[in-house]
Amino acid sequence: MKVETHYIKNHDFKTIEGSGIFGGLTNNGKINVNFFTDRAPIPKKIILEIDPLTGKIIQEIERDSKEGIIREVQFGVLLNIDTAKNIVEWLTQKIDEYEQNSV
Repeated sequence: MKVETHYIKNHDFKTIEGSGIFGGLTNNGKINVNFFTDRAPIPKKIILEIDPLTGKIIQEIERDSKEGIIREVQFGVLLNIDTAKNIVEWLTQKIDEYEQNSV
């Protein structure tokens, strides 16, 4: 039996860089996978010294910002065990392909 499968992007589809995942098992036997992106904090405010003649920035004088790394959770996925196993198999294949082509 053949079934055509058409891929249609959701209206809010986006591509992100995943720095990692965080999650665990749910109480109903699913695996919760939350993808996150690590990035530097974006300042709340900065104060700049400006050259009054040219309008060019001379230097940053002050910054109001968080310290450390921001770990922004992008989205979560709930997987049943069969789907999780299929993803592991697919990722293993892609890793093998990459390593064979990178030699």
